[in-house]
Amino acid sequence: MLASKPKPHPLVQVSINWCFGWQRPGLGGREDVAIGDDALGDIYGEECMYMPVAAPKQKCSLSRLLPGQDYYFIVRAVASSGKGEFSKVLGPCTTEKESPQKAQALELHDIELYTCSTRLRLPFNYGSPITEVHTVLRRLDGPLALEEMDEEGQVHAHVAGQEHTVAPSSLVAVDDASEASRRPQTGVTGALLRTFATEGFDKASCRFTSRKSSLECCTGRSYVVNFSNLRPGTEYEITWRCRNAMGQSPFSGALLVKTDPAAPDQPPPIAVESL
Repeated sequence: MLASKPKPHPLVQVSINWCFGWQRPGLGGREDVAIGDDALGDIYGEECMYMPVAAPKQKCSLSRLLPGQDYYFIVRAVASSGKGEFSKVLGPCTTEKESPQKAQALELHDIELYTCSTRLRLPFNYGSPITEVHTVLRRLDGPLALEEMDEEGQVHAHVAGQEHTVAPSSLVAVDDASEASRRPQTGVTGALLRTFATEGFDKASCRFTSRKSSLECCTGRSYVVNFSNLRPGTEYEITWRCRNAMGQSPFSGALLVKTDPAAPDQPPPIAVESL
């Protein structure tokens, strides 16, 4: 008697590593999760683990799922006689939302004697749109005038640094890449589409992009952040963090900048005491 293929079995174990969310299985469209082995590689961040079935019911262990996303799962049994049919879809299984994680450091765009222009890129929002950007500039070293210090020699607060809190929608957005450099992006899922939508992109922009999406830089779009009233010949560090409805992210790494030195100020007139 020939061995028969295994029958569908309940979900055993699947591990998804930093996946941007699964779409409900469909009819083979690129945006859908396919149910065939040949298309598994098109699911962004997807990873399957095959485990021996030791009992009719076995618990599965899922780790590193993204917060605030809907997940659907299927499983099938595999034996020496062949592969069985897939089980029914399990889901949607929705994970809880979380605050954003650490973002990329700011990028220096331009610096002059008294101003500095930087660019930031928003990280993945972890299921809740980013509503606030908080930047911090601190003076590290440089020349000081007497009027920039108090009687005890401490630097005045407005000279020592700056802090600004703004909404991302109030920042000037810049698309760095040209249309010619855009390439199709595989593994586009619902979570990725929603993240692009919160930054004002359409679906076409998500599917054709010049940058591969990541947790630290999801859409690739940069936002201009300017600092003014700086001091010539002075070194500064700039960090930033962001917030969604669940809380704040940690501060990013520091961007170190130094303004160009300037000519000395005009001295006061010479006083003649006697001739």
